[in-house]
This record gives sequence, C-alpha cells and structure tokens, in this order.
Amino acid sequence: MKKILIALIILLAVFIGVTVYKRGDTLEHRIDTRAEDAAKTGDITKCDSLPTIKETSYDRGGEQVSGTEYPRDTCLQNYLRATNDKGTCDKMTNAGNKEYCYNYLAEVYSDPSWCNKLDSKSPAYWKTSVICKAIATLKIEDCSPLDDPQLNPPRFAYSPKTDCITEIVKRTHNYKNCGLINGPSYGLFETSESKNECLKYAGCELTDRQDLCSMMQYPTNTIPQIKKQCLTEKWSCWPVPKRVQ
Repeated sequence: MKKILIALIILLAVFIGVTVYKRGDTLEHRIDTRAEDAAKTGDITKCDSLPTIKETSYDRGGEQVSGTEYPRDTCLQNYLRATNDKGTCDKMTNAGNKEYCYNYLAEVYSDPSWCNKLDSKSPAYWKTSVICKAIATLKIEDCSPLDDPQLNPPRFAYSPKTDCITEIVKRTHNYKNCGLINGPSYGLFETSESKNECLKYAGCELTDRQDLCSMMQYPTNTIPQIKKQCLTEKWSCWPVPKRVQ
C-alpha cells in the first residue's frame, strides 16, 4: 500500500511539473524571458532564437481572421524600452516595427536625425517625418512644414498640424499651445473637439484647472454642470518614454 501511495505521489508530481512547464513555455513567455535576459546581460542576440514571423488566426464573431505576428521584433521592442540600445532597429524585420524603433530613439535621445531613417517611400512620410522631428525637439515651430499646401493634400478632412501640436502637448503639458490648433485632428470632426482633447492631455497632472478649463469649447446649448466637470474629472496622461539627459 505504501509503495502504491509513493507511486501515485510521483505520478502527480510529474503531471504537475509537465503542466507548469507547458504553461510557462508559451511563445509569449519565451518572448518575455528572452527580452529580460537580453536587457540584463546587454546581449541583444538573446532574441535571435525566437521565430521571425508567426502566422495566426482567431475567431471574430464567428469569422476566422488571419494575421501575422513578429515574435523576434516584439522581443527586440521590449529590449529597446529597457535599454535604449541604438543598435536595435536594424535587427527588426517588420517595416512598421522599425518605424516605431526610429521614432522611439528620436524621442528618448531628443535627436531628430533618427527621423531621417523613416521610410521615405511611405505614403505618410510627408507627415510622420515632420511629427517625428517635432517630438524629438519639442518645438511647436517644427510643426510648421505641415502648413505647406503641397504637404497637406486637400483630400484629407483633418489637420496634420493639429496632430503634430497635440503630440508635443502630450509631452510638455503646455496647455497654451492647444490654442494654436485651427483644424480637427485625425479621427475627429470638429476643431473644438481636438482643442478639448489637447487640453485634457495638457492638464492631466494639474490640480488647478481654472485657466485651462476657460479654454474649453462647448456647443452653445451645453448646460453649466457639464462645463464644471472640467475642473474635477480624471484625465489620463499619455505614456511617454523617459528621455536620456
């Protein structure tokens, strides 16, 4: 009886061990552990053992949707955020991930020259390159190239310069710059909506919002109680990487 009990305990231990191993050996887990190891050791090649591309599919309302993931790039992105290693971008596979990497380095090092590495053949380059440089310098005047009609196709129903100003305000929290907005940002229909959104990013850490709230724009039929909410409602700050001094 004692031998049987010991055998059952051994089998149970093996089962638990295998289960834990399987749960901990997911691709997501390997990405996290490789990135942590790479950051701790400063060895970026720790990410190299991960697959470059992974085809995926998932159910969306009864419809199978396929997609592509880049596990090694994800590991490199995690490593990048932990180390700010300037050699990370060139090891990435996906063009969009490389763009993210160059934008990140331009911001953390306050160095707009990284923006020159963005894909100049991209249809959005005329906009993304300017915003990338403006974020690096945090100078509103660096958004000025987006005033050029040749860089601002009339087919767009939004103001690229508004997007540029808002990106800077997310980082500086200078709400007075929101007053420079003169057109809707991407995804919004009214200039007033874009200004209000900009002001919320700017005031996310303010305790005294009297001056900021006086700049908010509302429809003429807005009741006073709605306007007063500006003084107390919770706003979330935009997450930005810490700059290297």
